[in-house]
Amino acid sequence: MSGFFATRASQAGRRAFILAHDTLMAALSFVLAMALRAPESWSAENTYALIVGTIIFAAVSAFVFFSLSLHKSVWRWSSTADQMTVVRAATLAVFLFVPTMFVIGRLDGIGRSVPFIQWFVLVTLLSGSRFLYRWYMTRRGERSVFRQRTPILLLGTGEGAAIYLHALDATPGSAFYAVGILCDQGTLVGRSFNGVPVLGGAEDLEQVLVDLETHGIFAERMIVTKPLESLPAGLVGRLGGIARRHGVEIDTLPDLLSLRLGGGGVVATADEPMPVGAPRWLEVKRFLDVAVSAALLLFTAPISLLAAFLVLVEMGNPVLFRQVRPGHGLRPFTLLKFRSMRSPRSPDGRLLSDQERTGMVGRFLRRSRLDEIPQLVNVLKGDMSFIGPRPLLPRDLADLADGGWERSRLRPGLTGWAQVNGGHQLTNPDKMALDLWYTRHASPWLDLKIVFLTIRMVIFGEKVNQAAIDEARAWLDHSGSSSGAFEPAREVGQRAVV
Repeated sequence: MSGFFATRASQAGRRAFILAHDTLMAALSFVLAMALRAPESWSAENTYALIVGTIIFAAVSAFVFFSLSLHKSVWRWSSTADQMTVVRAATLAVFLFVPTMFVIGRLDGIGRSVPFIQWFVLVTLLSGSRFLYRWYMTRRGERSVFRQRTPILLLGTGEGAAIYLHALDATPGSAFYAVGILCDQGTLVGRSFNGVPVLGGAEDLEQVLVDLETHGIFAERMIVTKPLESLPAGLVGRLGGIARRHGVEIDTLPDLLSLRLGGGGVVATADEPMPVGAPRWLEVKRFLDVAVSAALLLFTAPISLLAAFLVLVEMGNPVLFRQVRPGHGLRPFTLLKFRSMRSPRSPDGRLLSDQERTGMVGRFLRRSRLDEIPQLVNVLKGDMSFIGPRPLLPRDLADLADGGWERSRLRPGLTGWAQVNGGHQLTNPDKMALDLWYTRHASPWLDLKIVFLTIRMVIFGEKVNQAAIDEARAWLDHSGSSSGAFEPAREVGQRAVV
């Protein structure tokens, strides 16, 4: 019973807050309308009308908003109907306010255009605050704990696609995320549907998959959101053949029974403790990251322009490689690089080797690490640090017993302990051991050592430091940290981008 009353009290408090907010927006809308009307010819009469009008309009608006139950709407899920209620409430409030002020003072001091400006400002304030709240809550959900999610394509832009996308948005921790839509209306290509880009028509599936793979996005499933019988004859068979070549499963919307990941797993949050003694250093390190990355972005601007031009000449658009990876606290972020490899498939659909995909410019950029200059933007934004474990792909972290939480305690770095002790020459278990060792031993002196070792690595190339590997493995065996760190990694072939 006490819980029931507590819930009702909480609901009443939220509704009172919304009503107070909307009333305040109404008062502010009249003030702004008066200010916008004629700020250069203000008089005492205008001041009197402003004070009286603000009080009267706030009272009238509170009555209207309460009568139309505007305070009972849930902002997080505000719909078009809710926005229309806002418009009706604003219209009725202004409509009642004008005759009221006419009776009180014959609208002296209030210009004829004020009610129109007032209505527009009020609708903007009420709708804008609701939109901003919904946008904030959506963004907060996107920044929540990173779970391994399956990128999918949708076929169709009808009601089925809209329902499915709304279901994804409304499902916290959903197992899928839509990367694009294929449609059968050429006029929609290049536009977006519920925030998801329309990448092409159904007949463009092959090219769309190749373009996505260039950006490191490997769609594992395609959802057909319209009846199969409505598709052109023979198209289903052609789509099936293309999907098989790219390892894409095809499902129809009625066959989908679940949107959430099953099973347990480690849920990581940013509130988990950092390594002992590290928090103060991490604060200083973040300040240095911002200062140095901003300076380097300016210093390397000419190099970046030259690199972008060379990439454009050798490989064409896009110049940048973008890939979503789990970062600090396993939160997803978009990692940036200059492209160093061509499309993973030849024009005839044949899968190319890394050597075939990498040209002279690409090899130079990778060898000199110049391809990572755009990651200075990631450092400046706070997605990454200069020093830390390299951000891995979600499928690589999925092979770890803890889902990669242990190594995500620190921001991923441009360089790290694993990179300076062997880099690409190391096995995945050795990289994991070195990364985990670093997360527990991070310090100013260790980071300074990594800086000098990185310079040596760029000049002289990668060299395996077996002593550091043995020390990391011995520490893991002794501490028992992340006991599942050495589970065998899955074979991902061309998809492994480190």
